[in-house]
Amino acid sequence: MQASWSRAEARRAIKALRDGVPPELSVSRALTVGQDRLLGDMESELNSAVRGGFGVRIIVGNPGAGKSHLLKHIRSLAIARNCLISYSSQDLSSGITLNRPDLVYKEIVKRLGSSDAEEPVELLGDVLSRWSAKALPVIRYKKPTTGLIYPLAEQGLVPPVEQVPRRTRLALVGYVLSRQAAKPDEARIMIGVFQGMKLENREVIAAAMRGGLEKAYSGFTPSNYDDAYWFGQLASFCHIARTGGFGGLVVLLDELESLVDLVRSDSRNKAYRVLQSLFFNKYKSAGMLMVFAFTPAFLTGLEEDVAAGGNEFSEKWRELLQTRSVEIPPLRNVDVISLIGRLASLHGSAFGWDPASAIVSRQAALVDRWRRTGKSVRDLVKAAIHLLDDLGPES
Repeated sequence: MQASWSRAEARRAIKALRDGVPPELSVSRALTVGQDRLLGDMESELNSAVRGGFGVRIIVGNPGAGKSHLLKHIRSLAIARNCLISYSSQDLSSGITLNRPDLVYKEIVKRLGSSDAEEPVELLGDVLSRWSAKALPVIRYKKPTTGLIYPLAEQGLVPPVEQVPRRTRLALVGYVLSRQAAKPDEARIMIGVFQGMKLENREVIAAAMRGGLEKAYSGFTPSNYDDAYWFGQLASFCHIARTGGFGGLVVLLDELESLVDLVRSDSRNKAYRVLQSLFFNKYKSAGMLMVFAFTPAFLTGLEEDVAAGGNEFSEKWRELLQTRSVEIPPLRNVDVISLIGRLASLHGSAFGWDPASAIVSRQAALVDRWRRTGKSVRDLVKAAIHLLDDLGPES
């Protein structure tokens, strides 16, 4: 338990908690209680990913049970292993749902981070730069065609060629040639491919040729719905990140229950198909852990879709959910008391007072009221903060 937050850090955290939002990572870690077994399981999954494995974990919890808080804690565990991390939510209002693989991919790479910073820095250029330092000696003095991808694969610098989407091959070869020729504008276009920018293949080929490529063919420009391209490229990116010294890639996808709110059944089924591909690693990702979070409403909606028309997901998903999902457990009384004590310490740091004696005489009533109403952990935290506000020096 951290007891030495700065006043500014503690006040930011209290403001976030009043609003029902997980605070900064350093505070979020200190406020995590009653999740030792679940977090131990996540540590095992992360260790497996760092060794080159692929893992899926599914976190199920009612609204306010602490899913987002838990995902933040998982992020801190990934940071400790030098992994790249991306946290994003399915969002109907902006169309970022799995029936649009292009938008989900863009959101994942847009939110890449590798430190405790709340706003992830742009890492694509850094990852590609690290990778190209190892790739340049391999391709030097060889004929500058897209066939350069083969010696790169032989050296383990890219996945097996058949697993790398054709356009991704072009972008990787174009990037390393542009770096060799000191053509930064062309290299940036190749980075744009990994960012998911709307670039026609002819534009990418033209830029690669200006960077030194002799000739290339890359077929049709991938569509917005081409999940094999978008997530195949993500798997390739994970591979090159690991060759550049990162431990792996951890993708945290929250609020999957949004999928069952898609109005059209064909949109939902498209999203389900993409989700199944991710669940069962169709894209042959290595060094990656994917963590999905949703409420029981997602499972209810999925069951209704299956009952209405049947689909190919039912049996496979049932088995997966039995073996790879975990429901956030209810807090025991000892955990609740511990959480309230930690919130009190945080509040004391924020407002310069010692709340220990004031809160002890009132926490039993607070816990009893919370238990009787059946509200969420988020509501308990907000109620505890409200009580501390009333007791504190600024009341």
